[in-house]
Amino acid sequence: MANTVNGQQYSKAEHKVKSGMILFSATMLILVVLVGFLSNYNSLLALHTARDMAQGDVKELLEQQAEEATALAEKLTQVAPLETDSANVLKAAAARAQAVYEAAKQTDSEIPFTEFIKTDEEMNAALNAFKDVVDKYENIKESEEYKNIYDEQAGTLAYLTSVRGDYNAVIKSYNTKIKLFPSNIISNIMEFEPWDEYPEIGK
Repeated sequence: MANTVNGQQYSKAEHKVKSGMILFSATMLILVVLVGFLSNYNSLLALHTARDMAQGDVKELLEQQAEEATALAEKLTQVAPLETDSANVLKAAAARAQAVYEAAKQTDSEIPFTEFIKTDEEMNAALNAFKDVVDKYENIKESEEYKNIYDEQAGTLAYLTSVRGDYNAVIKSYNTKIKLFPSNIISNIMEFEPWDEYPEIGK
């Protein structure tokens, strides 16, 4: 027995096969779209995780830098008592930075990352001013103890510069991805907003 469609005759079996093929094609299309959606969504979440890890690295290094800055300031006070004011400026910057870190550890509310960036900028300015003062004292620069602290601080700063770069690389990848198809569809649905890059420090 045959059915007539648009002037052509199809058996029930043929009709069933064609219906099955259409259903299969539609199912595959839905699966492809779903897999693509999940893949792009997961990659955006991965960038969120990468940003959080980079922020954690920055915070850890900034706290270490503040501790080393305090040690440098104390050493200056011992070797050059007349430069107490310069040492106190650095100590104050380090103390403000450490206060932010302690607050972040003790409170349930999230401290905005911009607060850590502010401490980074202030510490950088204080350290640069401090080093200008130290350059006037050969006896300080030749001190083995001072050299050890200074080298540790220089190493921390180099690592911090690298981590800032890693952080900005994640930010750039994320900001690009949420603008490109098909990730832009997901970012609009999930209301993912662009992220701010880490500002250049000491430029």
